[in-house]
Amino acid sequence: MSTDVTIVNYGIGNLFSARRAFEHCGAAKVSVTSNEDEIRNARFLVLPGVGAFREGIEGLAEMNLIGAVKDYAASGRPLLGICLGMQLFATKSYEFGETEGLDLIAGNVRKMPQTTNSGERIRVPFVGWAKVKVARPNESGQRPVAFLDGKHMYHVHSYMFEAERPENLVASYTYGDTQISAAVQHENVIGVQFHPEKSGR
Repeated sequence: MSTDVTIVNYGIGNLFSARRAFEHCGAAKVSVTSNEDEIRNARFLVLPGVGAFREGIEGLAEMNLIGAVKDYAASGRPLLGICLGMQLFATKSYEFGETEGLDLIAGNVRKMPQTTNSGERIRVPFVGWAKVKVARPNESGQRPVAFLDGKHMYHVHSYMFEAERPENLVASYTYGDTQISAAVQHENVIGVQFHPEKSGR
């Protein structure tokens, strides 16, 4: 990688580890910012995040960054969401009531099932490693996360992204009996539920 990466600071997120990961991967310059103009003019934008959906949206709103992130997404340049950042791309979340999302990828965020189909209880939040299965590419071409197929990635979450359109689900993992979104994408906007910065080289 030889590009400039801009990470959005909205008061909630794993900023240090995300920054170090991009530096480790060879990014020419990594900046962390809450400046609207810097976000709109970024070459490659990252929306990280750890925590609750409502807190994330409120953090973006309080810093007047929702418009800047949406303007950037509309530009066609690559936008990556990590963990909560991915969930914020959704239309709506049902975590602690209903909260409107950025609506960059059609879908809803809901609580992960706490039992299997047979009634066996499973632990939520899920914390640990899960084997990622990448969906076959559609007519638009290769999946950007194709190299992750079959690899174990590190997850920490209680809520899951349910994509409205099947083509927006580009990778998943199975927990209990449920297919959980590991990565979603719409055009230049892609989100990953796992933490790439904690998942190894």
